[in-house]
Amino acid sequence: MGRLSITTAWNESADFLKRHFGALFTIAVALITLPNVATQWLAPLPVPPAAGAQAGLWLVLLVLVLLLNMVGSLAISSLALGRENVVGDALRHGVRRLPAMAGAAFILIAAALILFVPLVLATGVRPEHLIAPTPATAGRIGLVMLVFVLFGLFFAVRLMLLTPVAAAEGAGPVAIITRSWALTRGHFWKLLGFVLLITLAAMVAIGVAAMIVGLIVSLVAGPPEEGGLGQLILLLATSLLNAAFIVVMATMVARIYLQLAGPPPAASGS
Repeated sequence: MGRLSITTAWNESADFLKRHFGALFTIAVALITLPNVATQWLAPLPVPPAAGAQAGLWLVLLVLVLLLNMVGSLAISSLALGRENVVGDALRHGVRRLPAMAGAAFILIAAALILFVPLVLATGVRPEHLIAPTPATAGRIGLVMLVFVLFGLFFAVRLMLLTPVAAAEGAGPVAIITRSWALTRGHFWKLLGFVLLITLAAMVAIGVAAMIVGLIVSLVAGPPEEGGLGQLILLLATSLLNAAFIVVMATMVARIYLQLAGPPPAASGS
């Protein structure tokens, strides 16, 4: 197990981003931000059963967007790890490693459903309670949400190296999960502090920017309305800031991986 220094990871990330931020940001915008904006913008409003086909097509689009997000994340990680030095090679490598990464994500989602759905049902909380909670169900809903947040945070920290593991190593879906779990063993509290700090900083920055952009849009074109141009401008602005956060976070996680696992083999074009 390698030693971990968040300060070292930050310094290395800052130096790397000074030279390569533009390339990584372009990948994040093209494969993560714009597809996500399109999905949110085109998301159907609540529809009657007769419009189920439209909702089904949107779900297919959502899956495609998630796969594009994975390719973009793998490409960014490959560049941040130094495994690839050319954007095109990093994107091709991301496509090659997509099946393993998607398989790992599927396993984790299935495991979460198998674990948590029975627990939620055991509490007596039902979907209709979430829409219109009563005093009798509000406490149980709050408890369930707290448990979800705590468990989600724990697993997010222990599995935060999934993408660099998938990008750097030729592991299959199960091995990606177990490798990330093993690398983060003994570093939970330090990694938790890092995740909380950088997430809080991003939330504050994006929140302030959204307020400023929203104010400007309101002064120029009136309050943003559902489906209007003002809302689209606001969504794009916050999404671009989110892309910058993704680049910084992915680079930091890649540098943390390098500390704990050592440098991956340089295999551009492999």
